[in-house]
Amino acid sequence: MTPSDSTPPVHAPSAIRQGPEPLPSISSVESASIPRFESTSMPWLVLAALLVTCRALPYVVWGTLAFDADQAVVGLMAKHVAEFRALPVYQYGLPYVLMVTAYVTAPFMWVFGATPFALKLPLLLMNVGVGVATVMAIRAAGLRPAVALLLALPVLVPSAVSGTGLMDALGMSIEPAVFVLALWYARRSPLVFGIVAAVGFHVREFVAYAVLAAVVVDVLSGNGLTRTAARHWTRATMAALGTTALIAGVARFSSVRGPGTSTALLVDGNLSTLGAAFCFVPAQAWRNVIDLGASYLGLLWGPVRAPLSDAAVQSTIWQGSDGAWPVFALAMLLAVGSIAWHWRALWTHRSSPVVRLGTFLALVGAQSVIVYAISRCGELSVLTIRYALLGIFLPTGVALVAWVVSPGRIVRTTLGGAFVGLTILNLVPHARLWAEQLRSPSMSNRAQLGAAMEARGLHYARSDYWTAYYVAFLTHERVIIGSDTLSRVDLYEHVLARHEAEVVRIATRPCDAAPPIVPGYYVCRQDGP
Repeated sequence: MTPSDSTPPVHAPSAIRQGPEPLPSISSVESASIPRFESTSMPWLVLAALLVTCRALPYVVWGTLAFDADQAVVGLMAKHVAEFRALPVYQYGLPYVLMVTAYVTAPFMWVFGATPFALKLPLLLMNVGVGVATVMAIRAAGLRPAVALLLALPVLVPSAVSGTGLMDALGMSIEPAVFVLALWYARRSPLVFGIVAAVGFHVREFVAYAVLAAVVVDVLSGNGLTRTAARHWTRATMAALGTTALIAGVARFSSVRGPGTSTALLVDGNLSTLGAAFCFVPAQAWRNVIDLGASYLGLLWGPVRAPLSDAAVQSTIWQGSDGAWPVFALAMLLAVGSIAWHWRALWTHRSSPVVRLGTFLALVGAQSVIVYAISRCGELSVLTIRYALLGIFLPTGVALVAWVVSPGRIVRTTLGGAFVGLTILNLVPHARLWAEQLRSPSMSNRAQLGAAMEARGLHYARSDYWTAYYVAFLTHERVIIGSDTLSRVDLYEHVLARHEAEVVRIATRPCDAAPPIVPGYYVCRQDGP
């Protein structure tokens, strides 16, 4: 039998009953998991790409379907980069989230213009890349292409709520997942690993989960306690420190608050922000951990019912189904229980490529959801699900390990059926979203506001943060609205000062007898309500 039509012998029950095998060297273990192009895998990779595209493409076609001012600021940054007007490092006005996405998006804005379509299209490609890379990593570990696709389904088609989060143009939604897989593929090269880890951490500190997972996998496999491994991780650490120093140096001279603000300023980076955001309250942490099992993991993975509007999507569609979460949770508990029961087999095969990959993904996913749960002062929320999005890797990681260590077919059949059932359940809201938008595309009042202001010759205004940058981006900055709360682009304030006599106020409450310019918005004098 060839690798293309059978599972490697190490995964067979007979191999699990054998005695311990000598641990392979790092080079032999890693060479077994180097991705190689195979024609037999191509149909499965294409199918993986199509599944991801199906659930992500609506957010590209209808760019304002799930869009807000935070995403608009990222769009403005990409626009300014494309126009060679600014060279940002971190977000405008905020000293965290390394804006790699702005530079990735800039070429798309050269081609398609500064539109939500151009902003969201790179995110679609990143989502497809994560899905295909996950299938390729599983295939490279030794499983058949069909099995690789099957076990990657929770990553390919997560819940509709998670899918929305993965398409948010925040510079930190799908990007951490990209860096997680990049670190897995780069783990043999300390220089590349260190550079990727440093850049990824500054994009979003969640990438640290992958670094820790990679180290733990190396230690558990028996390769992490050798002199060779010590030199490997030392070099990776030095590469990461050097990259971090370079980022800090460049950030001092970046466009910190938009075009024209390239001055030598100290930028804290995301470490200070991370420290300020961490909040541990034992009682609340315990309640949040319980909530993970009760419903939140089901919200993340798909079985729990929830309206997409809770995730700020302009839609009436719901995800999930009543009673589906306990069924999927039992399937996952069966897999975890089987792994624990067969711990001797797990220890024997801890160096196998499948177990190493599964452990890596499971550790990344587990850290994501647990740290999110215990580091919040408040309750878990749909609106902050972006902090737990790496949890989509957890089911796949657990399934990979269980696939190796569990003899017989009960666990494999249960997991396969659960993953297929979950995928069908998750595809339903995506299909309904397509039908809904094709029938009647959503259009928020903010999306209508810019066109209405231009039609009236209003080009300068002040309003709340969520309105200001949203309208500025959608109108290609033909309408400049200054934010009353969080001001992130200094140029807008200078422009409004020069046109003070023309500045109006865009309010959400009526200021006189005049009707709203669009539903929910009124044009007022500057000194009005």
